[in-house]
Amino acid sequence: MIRKDNIVTKIEKLHREYELLKKGRYRRSEAQISKEKDFEVLLDNLFDVAHGNALTMMTNQEDKEFLLAQREPGRRGRMGGVDSVLAAQETRQSLRLEKAAAFSARKQEEAAASSSVAQLESSPSSSSNISAVVSDEEYGAVGGASPAKRAKRATKNIVSPALAATLDRTKLTDRSATYVLTEAARCLGQNVEELNINRSSIRRQRLKHRAAMASKIREEFRSGTPLVVHWDGKLVMDLTTKEHVDRLPIIISGIGGAQLLAVAKLGSGTGESMAAAVVSALETWGVADQVVGMSFDTTASNTGRRNGACVLIEQKMGKDLLHFACRHHILELVVHAVFVRVLGCSSSPEHLLFKRFQTSWESIDREDFGTGIMVEEVGDCSRGRQG
Repeated sequence: MIRKDNIVTKIEKLHREYELLKKGRYRRSEAQISKEKDFEVLLDNLFDVAHGNALTMMTNQEDKEFLLAQREPGRRGRMGGVDSVLAAQETRQSLRLEKAAAFSARKQEEAAASSSVAQLESSPSSSSNISAVVSDEEYGAVGGASPAKRAKRATKNIVSPALAATLDRTKLTDRSATYVLTEAARCLGQNVEELNINRSSIRRQRLKHRAAMASKIREEFRSGTPLVVHWDGKLVMDLTTKEHVDRLPIIISGIGGAQLLAVAKLGSGTGESMAAAVVSALETWGVADQVVGMSFDTTASNTGRRNGACVLIEQKMGKDLLHFACRHHILELVVHAVFVRVLGCSSSPEHLLFKRFQTSWESIDREDFGTGIMVEEVGDCSRGRQG
């Protein structure tokens, strides 16, 4: 089989296809119906998680034929009963492993017992040496080094809240931080064997300080004024994988300024997911009662009459909120109408006129400029169009 993370990737891809189909379930166009039928046929076929070289790696010809039959449309063939030969082989292998483990444990017990007897018989004073052997047995050091000679584990932590924030700001991984901190401590004349510098300890300290800092910020944040909540989903690269995921920055603003509440990771970009993330962030910070308005962009997932995030947020919070649609998106509609009226429709995503204007922006004297209507050629063209 392929690796587990690749299987998860295939499942997530199939789920995204389903979510896209579900968004258009009310559009009964020919394209939508065709996509739904294709998806149903896909579900009837094999969800193949076999290794890329599975046919080469297999030694049983019957297994190869079964895999090829399953890969056919409709998955010809089915699994039979339990393979008695394979089951017997696995049982024998399990028994061998159990016997080997029992034999190893018995040998260790015999070695420990013989070592204890040898120490008792060779001692001149039985009373003093018996107590010594018992003491060693209590510490699990029979026949070995005494507890006093064991190397003690370093317990001095050097990761402070400021250092943890610096590591996060410079985007150093826990393993890279281990190398940097070890060499820095050695250059400063510190004994690195006394310092608790290892990957797992640094990770625990960073998580601890992040949680403490987040809790402190929430406790110190106080606002007795009405607030407006802002959100806008973005598709960005995931932190732990190479896939793109939906992230939802959530901000509140008021008279005292603005505060970032969360950058929630969404399973999908639906209105329900965004509404749940926004309400959860407001309740976590304890400001749900102070929110009186919402600022959002004018997408269907936000402004939908039934499943839009705005409607669902009001339902979850149990009150009506003022709607502040983003003026940037509103003005886009105005600019689009002016563009079509003056220059006509364009099928290109980038208009060359504006592309050249963007390229030349840095060389334009923005303190001394004139409008295009002041140029004779442009003015004549404009008057001719109006006529």
